[in-house]
Amino acid sequence: MLEKTAACLEPCGRRVVPPPRTALRSTRQLHTAFWQHGAADIELTRAWQTLMHGTLDSSATLSDRGETSSLSASAFLLDFLYPAGAAALLRRPSPIALDRSERLRMRARPSHVSPRLYNSESHPSPATRGTNSAAAEEHEISNGVPEPSRSLSAKPSDSTPVTSPNEQYQLAAIDLILKTNNSTEVDALWRHYTSLGEHSQKAYAQRVLSFLSRTDRVSDSWKISELFHNLEFSTWDNDVFVAGVSAEINLQNLSQALSIFEKGLQSSILDNTALIDSLDLLLASALRSPTTSFLEMIWQLYPDMVARWDFNGIATDLRHCASVPGIAEKVMMFPEYITQRLSTSHNGDIDREALEVLQRVLVRRALVSCEHSHVIPLLLLTKDPLAFEEFLRSAEKTGRRKVSPDVYAIYRKLPGGSPSHAVLHCVFNAYTQMKNSHAKMHAGVEMLWKDWLEFHGAPSRRAYQNT
Repeated sequence: MLEKTAACLEPCGRRVVPPPRTALRSTRQLHTAFWQHGAADIELTRAWQTLMHGTLDSSATLSDRGETSSLSASAFLLDFLYPAGAAALLRRPSPIALDRSERLRMRARPSHVSPRLYNSESHPSPATRGTNSAAAEEHEISNGVPEPSRSLSAKPSDSTPVTSPNEQYQLAAIDLILKTNNSTEVDALWRHYTSLGEHSQKAYAQRVLSFLSRTDRVSDSWKISELFHNLEFSTWDNDVFVAGVSAEINLQNLSQALSIFEKGLQSSILDNTALIDSLDLLLASALRSPTTSFLEMIWQLYPDMVARWDFNGIATDLRHCASVPGIAEKVMMFPEYITQRLSTSHNGDIDREALEVLQRVLVRRALVSCEHSHVIPLLLLTKDPLAFEEFLRSAEKTGRRKVSPDVYAIYRKLPGGSPSHAVLHCVFNAYTQMKNSHAKMHAGVEMLWKDWLEFHGAPSRRAYQNT
């Protein structure tokens, strides 16, 4: 075996390992003989530095030529006798800080090292050695990691870059977290994502962004903002768009959030649902502000918004606006703001229409959560039949049934007002609950009967059954 080994280690010099006198057949005997033939005296200082950098180039510049043969021999011998252990042993005392690319490169042996021939019965010719060396360049020996789906030494194509074993592991971990949909793994997801290469990060950006948008943490908003601004405008979808606006609002970047919303209005890909959800977030943020400056900036986009939807039909979708603390008091001060705003406006008719639409929307949202004492004053601000309808239909569910008769008395007298079947049924239930005032209850039921005949020609079957 030592004769076969010596034939393989000719480039290292015959003076390093003296030829054996007897044939050694077992691996254990081979290792023992190696250390008994002066291996302990071999200088390894430059050898382990060479191994750490993943190169065994014999042309490296050394201080003297006599050192070259010895050092490359020790490197080859260690690699031959201890393929995995030698590199791990030499890696421990290394004072060299390796970057990510070198760590990946050290996981496999250099592909340019010529293969070792274990059959020394016939010495290969130089042509044969060249052929074997070329074949070795296309074959990698992995060191303790799963073999990738394609060889790392293969030439990558332009469309599909080669991924390293480490990156394949990160991608598998990301896929698992996204599949299980476990929000507690959000930090692990981001850690795996930042370990990817540029091409893989671009491929997973939207899915990771959508996953991060489910949390309310400010730290995740920073990540979402970073991912969103790296996306192309043509790749925006509904979830990504809303997440981008929400992240900027959470970071108090209101002007940036409004800029994203403005670009979204020009998109033909985004649905109105996503745009309205983003408008809801913007209006809620503006109503929480002590000034009206941001609200004015939003409503400057009124022409673009009204071209895409009817504001009378979207008011019920503005859920965040309804939850703003003190919204009723702010809306009740809105007529003063309108008067002041129109006095300094150059486009009076256009601004008046836009501000009146905004006021009607805000009144309908304020009625959802306002106190009983604010209901009628808010309704009288706009005298909007839709606001009366919404309030009377929801009064029973929201525990404000006692206010319904007074609200209905105003609604039935509005010009153009026409109470729906649902409103008449809700008000009827409110009157029948007046156990303490039978006279008022009977007067209210008779009024409702007349309204059935006036507005709808005849009472419904359900009305007949209730009476």
